[in-house]
Amino acid sequence: MTGSIEVLLVEDNAADARLIGEGMTILKSNRGLSVAGDGEEALDFLYQHGKHANAPRPILILLDLNLPGKDGLEVLGEIKMDSSLKRNPK
Repeated sequence: MTGSIEVLLVEDNAADARLIGEGMTILKSNRGLSVAGDGEEALDFLYQHGKHANAPRPILILLDLNLPGKDGLEVLGEIKMDSSLKRNPK
């Protein structure tokens, strides 16, 4: 496969995020891993708002369902309702 595989990890536990990142490194995949710590940041990343204005469009989203604030199911619901996001990637 050519090109980079962009992955968005939405995980509030730093240790879990680190382990997932290490696992992906072991796979030696050609990927870019971005981490969002909660549901609001995940949506900012996907909509390219604020500090994520230049964020790449992920081809894969690893979404923790038990997030503080806006939980994973709410994030998933918003993704599925937005025509620009539900067919991820474009």
